[in-house]
Amino acid sequence: MSSDTIIQLDAVRKVYRSGEIEVEALRGINLVIKRGDFIAIMGASGSGKSTLMNLLGCLDRPTSGKYMFAGDDVSTLSRDALASVRGERIGFIFQGFNLLSRTSALDNVMLPLTYSRKFSSRQRREKAMQLLTKFGLGERYDHHPNQLSGGQQQRVAIARSLINDPDVLLADEPTGNLDTRTGLEILAEFQRLNRDEGQTIIMVTHDREIANCCSRQVVISDGEVVADRRTTQPRDAAEELVRYLAGNRHMVMEAAS
Repeated sequence: MSSDTIIQLDAVRKVYRSGEIEVEALRGINLVIKRGDFIAIMGASGSGKSTLMNLLGCLDRPTSGKYMFAGDDVSTLSRDALASVRGERIGFIFQGFNLLSRTSALDNVMLPLTYSRKFSSRQRREKAMQLLTKFGLGERYDHHPNQLSGGQQQRVAIARSLINDPDVLLADEPTGNLDTRTGLEILAEFQRLNRDEGQTIIMVTHDREIANCCSRQVVISDGEVVADRRTTQPRDAAEELVRYLAGNRHMVMEAAS
């Protein structure tokens, strides 16, 4: 495993058993992910992409095969050791934001550091505030999720996912609950994180247009990788956002005249 490889799967299988029935969700997956990759995982419902993401996020273990994460074989780790990898080395972003509704934006971002011994209470707060400010939410740190728009909630979720300086961000349909404008804003944020900060991002999506914002696309079908390709010319979400806003302003002006 080379030094620039963050994830490597070798002949990974996942079998679910229900009584005497076996369902092979993953059938010998081989996959190499480099540091700084921005990958879309695509596939129809039941293709195995959710099972693959659960394994990549150390939420589950393969039935057979090897999963190397940053040089460590995590396929054989104990439940506690897997939890440690999840908490310290992987950031999660979900379609439904998964924010605590009765908790401020600041406290939501600090949540992954609750049991960390690396930072004092003051340091946790300062780090969370820095991230919220970075994503344009510094003045809304005390707002609860129901006081924030969908895009603002997703930015809080992104800030939370970065609080532990993870090796990898796993994003599950992160724009699924957002309108066109806000979805472009979030995709532009992912592209900036990947381009400017070298953040490795793995994103599940069923939308080819969203996948075209990624630099690489991996397609899963019937538990197998059927395509693994570089995006020839990735969409620039920031540029598309500018055009979208300009077009909307034009329509508003026409309607008003």
